[in-house]
Amino acid sequence: MGEKKQDDNPEMGDEEKLRMENEIEKLKLSAQYGAKFSEGEDKLPPEVESEWLKYIIKFEDQFENAEQITVAERLGKPVFPSPDDLNGKQIEQKLDEVLKLMAENGLFLDVICEEPPEKIYRFIIEELFEHEIDDIQIEGMATNFIYEEFHPNDKLDIEETITHFFIEMLSDDFRDHLDLHLAEKCKSTDNTFIPKEKAVEKALKFCDLYDYFETEYPWNFQIEINEEAVFATVRFKVDYQAVSESGKVHHIGPATASMRRGELGYWNIEALSMPGFSI
Repeated sequence: MGEKKQDDNPEMGDEEKLRMENEIEKLKLSAQYGAKFSEGEDKLPPEVESEWLKYIIKFEDQFENAEQITVAERLGKPVFPSPDDLNGKQIEQKLDEVLKLMAENGLFLDVICEEPPEKIYRFIIEELFEHEIDDIQIEGMATNFIYEEFHPNDKLDIEETITHFFIEMLSDDFRDHLDLHLAEKCKSTDNTFIPKEKAVEKALKFCDLYDYFETEYPWNFQIEINEEAVFATVRFKVDYQAVSESGKVHHIGPATASMRRGELGYWNIEALSMPGFSI
């Protein structure tokens, strides 16, 4: 009888088994829900990836059959007094209570701009409580609301539009999106109107003169919005350096922008003049 040949395929280890199980779960998710996975997931430890996949499976299973419920229903239909019946200190106490109750149920509210407690408390119990959400409850899952998405802040939107345009214009990675911040027609420095595509072209030509840019913030925006809230004049200060092989050019000083509200309600840049560049 010949000598027994040693097994060339030793039993798969626990880590390899878990990786294989993860790949099987990915295939199931792709087939059932159309999920797509990037190469980055392969770098996760198999135990972490396994827990992550379990979370996705729970979410997809619940989302597929989820019904719509109100925030109040998620919280157990709590009863909170009207702010009209409370004094300032009581409002702050009740606001803390309702925010704590929301957090215990995985619901959070972010308020970007400073608002009085009475205004936020009234918003929560009179408006947010009636807002509908998917009835999905998974341990560790959080749902975040932003107050300004329900009640837009024009000055904040204007600041963000100008800031994003400036940052994207001076960055190699985001220049394809410059037109999103511009009005359909932009006013040039000679008071003639040009299509926003022409304004983007002017911005790109300016940027191509340099290798990269260095910027300083904040800009101290001063914003005046007309009575109809469709047009705004903005004054601010820019401070940036344009760098090329020949050296640095420091641009610093006052800048102005004219803003117009578009058909969808977003603020767009209609005119822009700043040290070094103008539309």
